[in-house]
Amino acid sequence: MGAEAGRGRGVAEGKSGGVAKGRGVAEGRGRGVAGAERNGPDGKQAQAAARSNDRHDRKRNDERPRETRLQIVVTWISSILLLSIVGYLVWEGTRPFTPAAFTARVAEIRQHADDYFVRLEVSNVGGQSVQGLTVVLELLDGETIVETAEGVLDWLPEDSTRDLVLILQHDPRSLSPDVSYDSYRIP
Repeated sequence: MGAEAGRGRGVAEGKSGGVAKGRGVAEGRGRGVAGAERNGPDGKQAQAAARSNDRHDRKRNDERPRETRLQIVVTWISSILLLSIVGYLVWEGTRPFTPAAFTARVAEIRQHADDYFVRLEVSNVGGQSVQGLTVVLELLDGETIVETAEGVLDWLPEDSTRDLVLILQHDPRSLSPDVSYDSYRIP
């Protein structure tokens, strides 16, 4: 049965195969082999058990899972993404501040019944986002204002373009369109 680990009543087998009962103390040292001197005069059983445990431990270390190619690829992709995010944040934090600045161009004019639909492409070429940008389109005949229309863009981020459609009564192709910006809010 082998040696007992711990204190208290125990049962131990001797060399003659008899069973001895009584109180005893068996202490284990090393790899779970308890009391080599109790396993026979030479401790051969304890040495055999220790060798068996050594082989088992080596086998367990050899069976440790190795990194697969997928794990290596995912690690590299994660590292690249992390470095990209850190680089972008550093770039955003160190570039100079520029206020909002706008440009607009007439992208399309369509006629439907008696109305003219003018699609404007409004761009924020500055470095600041704006809310509630009021765009005013005036149709000019020389110095005379023939018609005025205005519209509001709810949100215009920095370095972006949004479309705005205004409805006019006069044909803007025969007049000079002039675009201006009335007001906006800084978020």
